[in-house]
Amino acid sequence: VPSGASTDATSKRTINRELPSFGCAPPLGGMMFAPWIADRWSDLVSGPSQLTRIAVASGTISIASRFMIKGAAPLEIPGTDLFMLVADPEGVNRISVRYDEPATAGDIAGKAAAGAERNGTSMEVDGFILPAVVLVLAAVLAQVGADSAAPKSTRNEFAVQGDKLLLNGRPFKVIGLRTSNALISDGKTQELIDNLDVFKAYGVNTVSVFLMGSRFGDVKGYRSNSTLDPVYAARLGRIIEAADRRGMVVLVGCLYWGNSKAKEHLDDTWTQVHANRAIANTITYLSKNGYRNVFVDVDNEGMARRAKGWSIAQMIDAAHAVDRTIMIAWNCDKPPPKSADLLVHHSPKVPGRPWVETEGTPSNAPGKYWRSYSKQAGYYNYIRIGRYTPAMKADQLKRTYAGIDKHNGYMCASTYLQCAPSEGVGGPFMNGGGLAENEAIDADVTKLQPGAGIRWWVEAVQARYGPWTPPPRP
Repeated sequence: VPSGASTDATSKRTINRELPSFGCAPPLGGMMFAPWIADRWSDLVSGPSQLTRIAVASGTISIASRFMIKGAAPLEIPGTDLFMLVADPEGVNRISVRYDEPATAGDIAGKAAAGAERNGTSMEVDGFILPAVVLVLAAVLAQVGADSAAPKSTRNEFAVQGDKLLLNGRPFKVIGLRTSNALISDGKTQELIDNLDVFKAYGVNTVSVFLMGSRFGDVKGYRSNSTLDPVYAARLGRIIEAADRRGMVVLVGCLYWGNSKAKEHLDDTWTQVHANRAIANTITYLSKNGYRNVFVDVDNEGMARRAKGWSIAQMIDAAHAVDRTIMIAWNCDKPPPKSADLLVHHSPKVPGRPWVETEGTPSNAPGKYWRSYSKQAGYYNYIRIGRYTPAMKADQLKRTYAGIDKHNGYMCASTYLQCAPSEGVGGPFMNGGGLAENEAIDADVTKLQPGAGIRWWVEAVQARYGPWTPPPRP
């Protein structure tokens, strides 16, 4: 909004200023914009345009222009809470950006470019466009003029029936790896994708990734207004689609309120409403893309419930209100509600309901695996990364076989897979690594030992269960 804009006396949150039409921007008909803008614009409009006002009211930024749209259909940009271009009887269209926090033109343009589509409408315009908002309109129109991709619609479908998990309608046992920091960078996302075929050959059929957290990775997949950060959402989509091509499943983790900087921009402002909305937005993203080879953990270990007092049951209800066919897990040590589709990790086991260990570690690690064994004061990363004694390996394999044979599955969690790249470690490592045969587990605990990893675990899984062969698709 230009400096000197007036404030409506009835609301200090409303700014509405009539802007002059001046000629420092060329007529649109002259096509003097940068080619990448002009090419898209010329597909949609002819003649000049005039921006008439910018208004900010109750968190909504509106840019009104004298555009004429032919036909009755509005041009709607996906995510109706973000953008919509509509026609009114006077021929004034409005691009509205609903935002729950102060926004810059760059924020708006980024969201516009992240997901706009053409809805088969055309425009006639007259006047000029103001350079102050060219960035916003260009980002919208650059995508509006292009044909949008149809939803991906994965071919494999995860479901729950009674006390059974199903994949493509067939009984399914989870055998997985917790790769919770796989969204930390494009490189790590690709590294996981590059190793999926190897994991599948070892018998692994599931991986877990988190939009928030995980410890020391500090992935910030949620913005303060509860929307998904498009960068992290895109990485998640790449993993889900790559897993689907191999008949594999992805556990999508949402809130992670533990020892992580992932919550530092949310901790003082979020309420139950924000948490519910974040879960609903996650399910909307999965549903609109047709991702069915997934299940969702809304609150890792009930951390947000414990720290903020939020109801996980409400989060589950918010998810189901969007799409009842996406399975939602309960991961908290309190009795689970009937609304949870499956129970995981910290949840009590309940007869007649499926339970999966989604964060399995050896129970006999000195000092507890996620406590002093893997953390020390003053060091912001895991220590003893990917290290196991023979006794720890034996205990974890015993638990693995029990989880798969007696319950509904087991996912191996390892500092090797989840460590952060901080302090020169270079993780997380999205492959099997070594056999962890060095028994000097207390030597240089902040260093990555040669041979660290969980290859010993995947080799044992392969020997017992064989390579993963997905069931036929419907």
